[in-house]
Amino acid sequence: MNIESVIIVALIAVIMINLIFNWRKSNKKDSANAKFDEYQQNVRYKYGYYSLIMLIVILFIDAFLSDNHIWADSMLKWYLLILLPMIYFMTMVVLKGAYIPFNQEELNYKTNISNLLLAFLWLFIGIMQYRRYGMEMLIKNGILRVNLIYFINFFIFSYLAILTYYVYRKNKE
Repeated sequence: MNIESVIIVALIAVIMINLIFNWRKSNKKDSANAKFDEYQQNVRYKYGYYSLIMLIVILFIDAFLSDNHIWADSMLKWYLLILLPMIYFMTMVVLKGAYIPFNQEELNYKTNISNLLLAFLWLFIGIMQYRRYGMEMLIKNGILRVNLIYFINFFIFSYLAILTYYVYRKNKE
């Protein structure tokens, strides 16, 4: 086992312990404070529905346009097609205040820290893979490779952490 594998396993263990500890601690609080109110649930349903419609449209567009041209590995292509509505859903839920229950500032910080830890874990794994295999792990013969998922996940978790922090600061003012 090389040092990179040990570091990755250690980072995953730290993140999992952090998530489990925060989950157990938050479950001990009053359950009425942790529940989402009706407005937050309606916002989630509304933008979940919009995201589903967006996914269906994107899949139809891809089915008609991708007959002659392969632009990515099949797993990466499906991941990216599903990712676009997911990013829309996350953005709208956070901006409309339905991501974290009301009166849970402590949970907001814990969520941001967990998202940033996960983001940098994905970045670290991606950099280690890039150092080992070079640019060919990302693009080969003009086709995006599945290993690009490491950097995409870094973007997703970083984006979510920055967005929730921005909205929290904006609402606090």
